[in-house]
Amino acid sequence: MNGSPIQISKEFRIGYGPELAVVPHKPTDEWDIHFAKGSRVVHDLWSECLTQASYFKKKYNSKIDIFYSGGIDSEFVLQVFKQAKINVRVLTVSFLNGLNRHDLEYVEKFKKLNPEFIYEDIVIDIEKFLISNEAIDLAQESKCTLPHLLLLMKIVKKSENPVVLATGEPYVQKVDDSWFLRERESIASLYRFFKLNRIEGTHAFFQSSPEVFLSYLSDPVFKNLIQNKFEGKQSSLSSRHKLYNQYIALDERPKYHGYEKIEPLVFDIQQKIEKINSEFMNIKYFSYAELEEKIRFT
Repeated sequence: MNGSPIQISKEFRIGYGPELAVVPHKPTDEWDIHFAKGSRVVHDLWSECLTQASYFKKKYNSKIDIFYSGGIDSEFVLQVFKQAKINVRVLTVSFLNGLNRHDLEYVEKFKKLNPEFIYEDIVIDIEKFLISNEAIDLAQESKCTLPHLLLLMKIVKKSENPVVLATGEPYVQKVDDSWFLRERESIASLYRFFKLNRIEGTHAFFQSSPEVFLSYLSDPVFKNLIQNKFEGKQSSLSSRHKLYNQYIALDERPKYHGYEKIEPLVFDIQQKIEKINSEFMNIKYFSYAELEEKIRFT
């Protein structure tokens, strides 16, 4: 499958050259994203997420694994799958020495409130893993330059079920007086990893259909942000809680990921894999207004 064109309907295509190959065929092949056009008029984000969850249920007809870090995005997606009554196993991770203790507080609270899910907690020595040959091999295979994604790849690769990662939410930022969607090749390494390993499910639930993605872009909170109605806001990062809370009550929480206490090690690993994959660190900016128009069903 290495380097073959990606031909999948109802899915964004990410790759190199005119065929958007998984890996570049030649040095001049540029990294790019094709945003699939919606096939119909979209509804609100919650409704579109429910529709997509039901699509996965019908497509796979099996248990689906969803990784839950304790973050707000994955909790929102889990509530969607719960509402859709889909058989889900929730994968969580505990770092040795309590390095991600903060996130685990939200995980434990979620477990108590949602006992109907099946849970599997993976205990890992994250420091040992990051310096292992396994982590470097994953980085080389996927062309990843972000250490925290390597753990996701390790977990996903060992799963026997289709996997849903609650990533892919649009990240927009203000540049001068205009708003742009920012896409990083380093994060898109998850897409490459799924394709090269023929992993079923999705590397990014919020990009798993043009309708879900467009409903996110078109959400009233998102629209207010783009129209500069939230004074001082320069990106969408801190607006997700307000957006999700329109549909379901979620605790607002600071963004932690468990790597804060080992920052020197993480920095060293990042420097190492950035050197290995220095050609795979592109960033693309897309005008919000043009993108929304481009993928909207007409």
